[in-house]
Amino acid sequence: MSCSGKKRLFFQAKFGSALTALATMLCSVSQAAFSEQELKGGSDANSDSKTNSTDNTKIDFSLTEAAANELTMKLNELVSSKYFDKAIVEKTWNPAFAVYKPVLLSQRNLLQFSKKANELLAILHTSHTQFLTPNDEAFYFMRSLFGSFNKDEKDPHKNDADFTGLGVGGAQADSNQVRYVLDASPAALAGFKRGDKILSVDRKAFSGYADWFQRSGKVTAVAVERGGKIIELKITPKKQDFLEGYVTATERSARVIEKNGKRIGYLHFWSGGNGSHDALEAAISEKFSGTDALILDLRDGYGGASLDDLDIFFRPKSAFPDIRTYGRGEYRFERSYYDKPLVALVNGGVRSGKELLAYGLKRSHRATLIGVPTAGFVVAGQFNPLTKNAILYLAVLDIKLDGLRLEGKGVAPDILLEDKLGADDPLLNRALAFLSSQVKTSSAPALRPRPSKRH
Repeated sequence: MSCSGKKRLFFQAKFGSALTALATMLCSVSQAAFSEQELKGGSDANSDSKTNSTDNTKIDFSLTEAAANELTMKLNELVSSKYFDKAIVEKTWNPAFAVYKPVLLSQRNLLQFSKKANELLAILHTSHTQFLTPNDEAFYFMRSLFGSFNKDEKDPHKNDADFTGLGVGGAQADSNQVRYVLDASPAALAGFKRGDKILSVDRKAFSGYADWFQRSGKVTAVAVERGGKIIELKITPKKQDFLEGYVTATERSARVIEKNGKRIGYLHFWSGGNGSHDALEAAISEKFSGTDALILDLRDGYGGASLDDLDIFFRPKSAFPDIRTYGRGEYRFERSYYDKPLVALVNGGVRSGKELLAYGLKRSHRATLIGVPTAGFVVAGQFNPLTKNAILYLAVLDIKLDGLRLEGKGVAPDILLEDKLGADDPLLNRALAFLSSQVKTSSAPALRPRPSKRH
């Protein structure tokens, strides 16, 4: 969940205070909430291809006996003292740890330690619980997100990894399969598509995020399998703050689609955070001011959203007049609310804070949800650095909404439709057909109309 200081006035007035209070509670725990699948970040911790060190990274994945012991003890200490359910710790974790302890202590490679640690953590059957290393994209995204709240914190990995904009593995995808491609990212420019399977990077078998290390500004050959054929793509990763990359993708996703004479706005809300919140409101206020309806795509990416993000959809027109300005031959139209029909696209990659958005939109009947049930990853997690190369993300609070526990259940869509990976997007096509057949043409002026004679 993001921790912006904005007041939750209009959503709260329309929808009640329970969920807005929940947002504040989650912020007090960890500043952000992510889930088990998203924290995997597409890396394949099961791979044996990464030895104690790699020839394309300065990070050494070797573990000494002392380092393995330190990680093992810290892992057990944190779960024992912070995991939200003491009964599960005593009944399930303690005996399982006793079995896994000698296995963990024997590891001499961090990636293999991560594999075993995550096998052990899986017995908790809880989201927001994951052991992360520099071979996981989420390792960098989380540091970036937490760094946005803690400006003084020095991140030793800020310049280690290179940004690609690829989401690999996770919900409904194989460990080497592209689940999403961020808008305007290096991956998008290279021509990657949802469903592509990455076979090799620079002619070496794909093993995880470490494959992109030290490749900023370098054209890199990637072999992918698409539609039964193997093709080669050229990607040029770049140095970029990871959270900024997701915010930029949200901004660049905004567009207006013409369908059956209707103007339908589209925005992919890739992650939470203050920057994404501002990008959403800016797009609605400017680009979508003259649209007949809107598609809010919540699929994939990360959580970290706040209920503030729904505010603009609940503001009353009577309190927010349309504003038209003129300056130096140019007119601008701004609208601070959005009251037109709304569809939200959801899939198994919608998790954590974004599941609260889906829940709020459905419960209030403000939007029609199209897709498949969300992940059901709704607990509060805490960020725990273990060493400079290891993070434990751990569930520390259970959550219920109106007495309903979404963890393990998720939010069901109003219209069930499978979200198939591939070039075609059945959910987007269904949303366009649904909205274009039901909405009336808007009377609102579009952004920046052609200047007319001034009176």
